[in-house]
Amino acid sequence: MKPQNIATVQLSAEQSKFIEEARKGKNVLVDACIGSGKTTAMQLLCGEIPKEKQVLYLTYNKLLKLDAQQKIKGKNITVTNYHSFALSALKKQGIHAGISDLIQRFNKEKPPIQKYDVLILDEYQDIEEEFAELLNYIKTSNENLQIIAVGDIDQKIYDKTALDVKKFITDFLGDYVRLQFTQCFRLSAELGNMLGRIWKKQIVGVNKNCIVETMQLPNVLEYLSNQEPKDILCLGKREGDLSETLNLLEENWPEKFNKNTVFASISDKNAMGATSPKRDSAIFTTYDSSKGLERKICILFDFTEEYWALRLAMPQQKYEILRNIFCVAASRGKEKIIFVQSGKELLSEQSLLLNQENEDLERFFISDMFFFKYKEDVEECYQLLNIERMKEESSPELKIKNSDGLIDLSPCIGIFQEAAFFEKYDVDKQIEFALLNRGSKKIMFTEEVKKSSVKEKVLFLTALETHQDRYWLQVKKDFISEEEQIALCERLQTVFSKDEEVQKFGMIKFGRENGESWFSAIGIADVIKDNTVYELKYVTELMHEHFLQCACYMIAFGLKRGVLWNTRTNEKYHISVPDEKAFLNAVSKTITKRACAEYFKPLKDEENVPLSKMFAVIDTETNWNDEVMSVGLVIANENTLCAEYERYYIFSPEDTVGGMYSSKLEMRSCNPIRCTRKEALKEIKYILKCHNIEGMFAYNASFDLRHLPELNFLSWYDIMKVAAYKQYNNKIPETAETYKTGRLKRNYGVEAIICLLKDDDKYTESHNALLDARDELEIMRLLGHGIEVYSCANIHEGKQNEEKRIIEEMVQLIQPGEGANEEQYDKEKNGIPENEKCTSDKQIKEVEKYYSVAEAARILNVSKSTVYKRLREGEISFIQRDGIYVVKETDLNKYIESIKNAQKVSVMMFYGLMVGSIIAFVILWLMMDNLI
Repeated sequence: MKPQNIATVQLSAEQSKFIEEARKGKNVLVDACIGSGKTTAMQLLCGEIPKEKQVLYLTYNKLLKLDAQQKIKGKNITVTNYHSFALSALKKQGIHAGISDLIQRFNKEKPPIQKYDVLILDEYQDIEEEFAELLNYIKTSNENLQIIAVGDIDQKIYDKTALDVKKFITDFLGDYVRLQFTQCFRLSAELGNMLGRIWKKQIVGVNKNCIVETMQLPNVLEYLSNQEPKDILCLGKREGDLSETLNLLEENWPEKFNKNTVFASISDKNAMGATSPKRDSAIFTTYDSSKGLERKICILFDFTEEYWALRLAMPQQKYEILRNIFCVAASRGKEKIIFVQSGKELLSEQSLLLNQENEDLERFFISDMFFFKYKEDVEECYQLLNIERMKEESSPELKIKNSDGLIDLSPCIGIFQEAAFFEKYDVDKQIEFALLNRGSKKIMFTEEVKKSSVKEKVLFLTALETHQDRYWLQVKKDFISEEEQIALCERLQTVFSKDEEVQKFGMIKFGRENGESWFSAIGIADVIKDNTVYELKYVTELMHEHFLQCACYMIAFGLKRGVLWNTRTNEKYHISVPDEKAFLNAVSKTITKRACAEYFKPLKDEENVPLSKMFAVIDTETNWNDEVMSVGLVIANENTLCAEYERYYIFSPEDTVGGMYSSKLEMRSCNPIRCTRKEALKEIKYILKCHNIEGMFAYNASFDLRHLPELNFLSWYDIMKVAAYKQYNNKIPETAETYKTGRLKRNYGVEAIICLLKDDDKYTESHNALLDARDELEIMRLLGHGIEVYSCANIHEGKQNEEKRIIEEMVQLIQPGEGANEEQYDKEKNGIPENEKCTSDKQIKEVEKYYSVAEAARILNVSKSTVYKRLREGEISFIQRDGIYVVKETDLNKYIESIKNAQKVSVMMFYGLMVGSIIAFVILWLMMDNLI
């Protein structure tokens, strides 16, 4: 691309003022609104700076650097970014440093640098603390340096530094002139005004050719198919409409849209990624990665109230940063900006103006918890490690090609090195787990795929995990040659045998000062061998975050030794943590962005790593529409029957409907995670996988299984099938009325059973999903049986056809009091009272049974709204208990009997009419016969 012809550029009054002040040699700070032509203005300025003056033009990252280098030319002008500047200066001194260490090493060494007369800072709002130190060194090394800083603090979308940028830049400039660019040459007047109102600043959109419109999702695909790839930028969540649109474009129009014409990101932290977009490629990425990108056409998926609320509810999410991310994304189209309508309400200006930050801490994943944190805090953690490079025999770098067109193969290589070598790495299980989140792709997992090579399965797995079918359909199946595979396996074989323990789950629990649990960090370590954690990477260069991951896995497993191994370069580093408390203090401070500056071990914390086999207990609460609105999950140790890990989710928007136990959703010590059902189930599946869970337990499990069909891949066990039987529950009195099989006929709900087991009639059920799950686990512990006893309580095999089972249950109408057999009762939730209590003398007395509206609806096989209608019309009697409408069993039976009687009357009337009709017909026939 040739530099813009300066003679043809018509300057705005604001741009002219900027160049005028800069030519006077003044320091200038420009607050440039979005799309205001700041790069053009700086290009024009550079053209007017005398050739004898040396200019250093610094920008934030590689992408911005390349863009600026295309536009700003001149032998006296150095256009670079911070890392490249540091690298060049250190190289001249013969000093080598990795990417993670470049700026720190520069600041430590302070190497001689070229003399400059003018320093231009682009995107000054993204300056970090270590960049600030580098800039101060440049300034002190160049007397009388003129400084020009251009940017927009409202376009700050990176929350990676604790530096007060506004204070730094004003101190750094000293005596300066402040100017504004308010004209936006990219956007229309209407969109510019809206963004201005949100950012509370003047933005004057002057692009009359910019069209902003909405488009229905089904029409987006057809529209894009008629565009050129170089004109397209698509932004949104990776999982959903964005990736599905990419998949359909490449499937239906492969000549135009393919791995050579489309860039699709797989991570927001891919500074080390193997690919980057080309100037003529379409781009599919997230809002978070949209900074610096622009195309003629920008398609915005997921610009909805739901996605905004979900992002805003995430822990540690700063409102200003999220607002900027959404607004920057909405400004990336030069000619057309299309907001996609997919049946969900589009995000409104009012919502973007509403600050509702969430300061809660919930959970972290060790693999990525150090990314997008304050850089200075990450470095503090790193400095607390002892790191020693291990000696190894000289060996060549394994330069396996890590890209195919614009497809990044790095994740494929990382998976392959473990799948191809370790016998206990089951790639088929990984695929089965990934398919749980992408059920629509099950059809692609054919017998042919199941019988395919490890390489092909790795590509299929990567396609599932990235939601990009291109990995399976477009990447060369032999992406690693036989020679490369042999070399990689031989390298691993120098340390490991094929039967090593791999993919081990670990956890660090963080508590409060009073000993209560607060949050946790979980993850899966690659290999544990000889009391050493091995973290395997295949990367061009190791980052500080990789060392910190390994150290955290060491602490999670209670091990003192760790090894970080880059199998590409064969570099191995021995890691130790000299002062574990100091390190954990720093980790707490870092991953919580200073919300928690000190580590406390929870008082009830036992082994951080569940080495024994685990199982899960789950409970659900539903709303008035019979939809799940909350889930409580407890992971327990099979040997001790004690909880090791727990999660509590509240589903939005299901919780807004209201339900019988809505008042119980928010309870002390439950620490709810508010998210969508899809997000919760995805994390639950991940947690179950991490703990190698195969069995799910619940009290009256058929109810929970029916409402959580996403978890039907597990074997389900009903705790009630043990707790309610005399042969398993020795607390059941001899006088209790039971079936011949030993099961109680009544009083076998959670509340009644706990009262019985504890010999305490004061216990009441909470009806909070997490607290109830804890109680159900407590029942198992009080019963005192080994986990193997519950084999008799299996109600669902993992491979059973769930849909068929549900249909079979739904066709059975259970009517209490009508002599239904035990097998029918076992299948029906309604047979389980939730509010019966046992007496202190352990005798289970006959007490009145009550049904909730939801339970009554299930018994009658009608909707809850129908039950409410019957209550209002007086057809069914009801009372209020604790503010909740309930129906007596006797009253419900009376109503059922009345329905039966009404049906009998209807039948009698029907037969009467039939008989009367027949008699009338005979008489008429006889009369006709006599007449003839």
